[in-house]
Amino acid sequence: MEVEKSPLHRNPAHESRSRELCGTSLSPLALAVISSALLAGLAPVATAAEELIPLNSEWQYYDSPMPPADQWMSAGFAAKAADGWKTGNAPFAVDLPDTATPIASDGDVTPTTYFRTEFDFADPEALSKAVCYVRVNDGLVLYLDGVLLGASGVERPNANDPGNVGHNPGSSFSRMEFPIPAGLPAGRHTLAAVVFQNPQDPQRMVFDLSLVSLARGALTEVLIEPRKGDWKYFDRTELPASNWNSLEFNASSWKSGPGVLGYGDPDIATTLDFGTDSESRPMTAWFRREFELTGKGRTPVWIGIQFLRDDGAVIYINGIEMVRQNMPDGPIDPSTPAVDTQNNHDEMVYHFFPIDGSYLRPGRNVIAAEVHQVKPDSTDLRFDLGLDVTFEPKAWKWNSAAVVQPPKQINRHTTEQATSTNTTDPPNQRSANVVNAGDSAAIQSATPADWKATTIAMRSSSEKVYEAGDLDQAARRYAASRWATEFAGDARVLDPALKQYLLSTDATTLSLEYFDLLSPRDNTRKVYTILNDIFTASPVAFKAYAGLAFAISIVYDQAPPANWPHHQVSQSLLPRKLPDPIEAFQFWSSTDQRGKTLHPLDKLQLEELKYVVDSPVSIAELRAALGEHARLSGMDDLYSGIRYDTQRFETGVYDWPHTSYDLDTIKKLGGICVDQAYFTTTVAKAHGVPSMLVSGAGQEGNHAWVGFLNKKNWDFNTGRYPESKFVTGTMFDPQTWEQPTDHEIAFLSERFRGTPKYRQSRVHGRFAREFFTDGDVAAAEKAARAAIDTESRNLDAWTILMDCLAARKAPRSEREAALADAAKAFGRYADTESYFLEQLAASYAEQGKTKEAEKLRAGIIRRNREARPDLALAQAKAELDKKIETEPVQAQVAHYKSVINRLDDAGLIAFYSLTEPFLAHLGRKGETDAARDVLKYTKRRLKSSGEGQLGEALDGWDKRLPD
Repeated sequence: MEVEKSPLHRNPAHESRSRELCGTSLSPLALAVISSALLAGLAPVATAAEELIPLNSEWQYYDSPMPPADQWMSAGFAAKAADGWKTGNAPFAVDLPDTATPIASDGDVTPTTYFRTEFDFADPEALSKAVCYVRVNDGLVLYLDGVLLGASGVERPNANDPGNVGHNPGSSFSRMEFPIPAGLPAGRHTLAAVVFQNPQDPQRMVFDLSLVSLARGALTEVLIEPRKGDWKYFDRTELPASNWNSLEFNASSWKSGPGVLGYGDPDIATTLDFGTDSESRPMTAWFRREFELTGKGRTPVWIGIQFLRDDGAVIYINGIEMVRQNMPDGPIDPSTPAVDTQNNHDEMVYHFFPIDGSYLRPGRNVIAAEVHQVKPDSTDLRFDLGLDVTFEPKAWKWNSAAVVQPPKQINRHTTEQATSTNTTDPPNQRSANVVNAGDSAAIQSATPADWKATTIAMRSSSEKVYEAGDLDQAARRYAASRWATEFAGDARVLDPALKQYLLSTDATTLSLEYFDLLSPRDNTRKVYTILNDIFTASPVAFKAYAGLAFAISIVYDQAPPANWPHHQVSQSLLPRKLPDPIEAFQFWSSTDQRGKTLHPLDKLQLEELKYVVDSPVSIAELRAALGEHARLSGMDDLYSGIRYDTQRFETGVYDWPHTSYDLDTIKKLGGICVDQAYFTTTVAKAHGVPSMLVSGAGQEGNHAWVGFLNKKNWDFNTGRYPESKFVTGTMFDPQTWEQPTDHEIAFLSERFRGTPKYRQSRVHGRFAREFFTDGDVAAAEKAARAAIDTESRNLDAWTILMDCLAARKAPRSEREAALADAAKAFGRYADTESYFLEQLAASYAEQGKTKEAEKLRAGIIRRNREARPDLALAQAKAELDKKIETEPVQAQVAHYKSVINRLDDAGLIAFYSLTEPFLAHLGRKGETDAARDVLKYTKRRLKSSGEGQLGEALDGWDKRLPD
């Protein structure tokens, strides 16, 4: 049971309480690298293929039972919320995990669902056709500006035909190609899609789409079709060879067969040998396939890879890693497990990735894959792959010396030898904060290929400077190298003047904060689009409030979830729509300039600014909120100033019952704790105060309170009542819309990441990660230890150190000593300390040191029973689960009672995490007498008054158990 989805209220009894590479532009070194790369034969990236709509993009969608207006697919149509249109990010699906936007379902059949989004055609006359990579279940019809483009998996290509039925089951990626209509004007256009479900299809509706434009004369070849043609495969337990994925490797002794390859599923065409021991099957299988690339002498610019995998996979082209999915970072070997078990949906669909075509060469090429299981007793494995290539209408400009490798694959020492020009200019020659004409011109004209070459030089240079001991300069070069990487990818959309600013020393600190925060869940294409829009609209204010612009960009890049900021108000009253990014930037920057903010926004850290801009209300309402009297020392007054609605509490009406949910209405009508917290955080954010709504379980019930940045540190006590023991809570990280970890909140609370020691430690930690990625384990371990010696609370450095110890197969005693040291370093952060102690206990248990392991785990419970009962209970539940697996019911009950006896004041937290799951287990086993014994003992020990949610929950189980 998720605490944040429980009704939130408070006890009415509490009512009365209340410079070199990092100058302002590219340095002479960077220009020299770009020039030499071009002279060496690097072809500039052509415009033959451009991704107009990436996967995971934002769409307007309509999932109501009644169809929308007839012209819903046209460019001029206004998709209004009042008419049932919503906004969300792909993928869209019904009842599937890892879905960005869930779609409503009508019983067992998904209704017809409508989607529309906008994109820009810069020069349609230069284009000949568009390619869609579509993931859909079951049927699809596509329109461009209201004109039919094509259809797939439907009987009639008509979006408004209510009798249409999809008959293309599954949700794999398929390739659809369309001519671009003649006379199409430049500018904004609308792509519309309608998805039809087959009532007989047991799978649920899925939709995502990538749109790629192809220039006139561009040529596309499908080189590998899924489920067709033979793959070479190796299905033994050992690594076939260190160069198994390269062109030079001879795979003639490998077995061969068509896809799908694997075992355990009915659609397998080629069955791999998985041995006779079902408990210990090979963890990895290797696949490769060679192909010829001609393209009639043209330059390849686009590779489309779609592949099927269960559980994790790494894909290579000509020995260079292209894609890593559901696999851990760092070096991998045949025994490396995948990160997660794949559900039935994920293992049955093809995953699509667009790749830069510069990794191919004329003639013979090879694509290779290794597929890893999550555990040795997995019952199935599967792999298949398709590949197509798009060529520009130009002659090939390939030079074998100029093939660029992704940063993940760079050999650090080799690269340094290859890029030794001007990498150690003396400090007095560092660039000033003035952009010269030559550098501006270079940035203006630089292509992604230029930046890719520059990345290699900058990265190598930064590592050399780091090893020389100049941490400040190394950090600046590291930031510049990261930006060069981004400029070669999604950040290529940025204005050249913005790129110049980001490469300047003025932006170094912010850049490092940004790269530290960057998450795999961020839609970086959207992040950079928003960032560029803000810069273009307000270039002067942008430089004064760049952190604010970045915060808006990383928060507004994806739609928030439907249960944010809380779930006790309907979507119609609070649509969960973030403001317009440009308007939001102008509101907060101008409010700060007028001295109306309680914190100077240009001085806050990026991770703090995220909690200012994550507001679901309009800019007009934020302006109105400025009229509320707000003080850093008076947040309690804001919270308690909303009259508590005792009647709602007494009648159990926890959801907002009125017809409007704006600040004025809440102020007039009052509310329960969740509304008090919402009002307080909204007013705080309008005044530039980082704040968050927190919810959690206490001794008697669920509650909502407020955390906010006070004068120096975060305060999490507004509306939080200590006698009810609201020990820990849940909240949203607005960048990922996930629950942040406890130590992340603690670091935020202490403003820890802004301290000089931590920032210096992070320099070491970043290079430790770089070295480990390069495969230089010794250098990585040295840098990780330097990071820990500088600031022992650098969690990433500890993680890298553990990876290094595992990679060099350090003695178990050394690894255990490191775990003990890590636990000691995080002694103030209970969740992280417990994590490392549990790892240590697991290591003891593996060696048969049962008493040592049990002593450690008992210590976790003992240390956390008062301050962090949730952690103590998590450990206790793990112990109880083991008893359930190995002991009779009588012993299980005895162990449960001993735990509850030790954690008798944990209240509702104990009920959710321990009591309810145990009662459900006993009920499934038919142990009614034991369940009644457990319930009776629990009522006595948890000190419930019989009122509130704890009393209701216990009474509810009393009624559920049979007599």
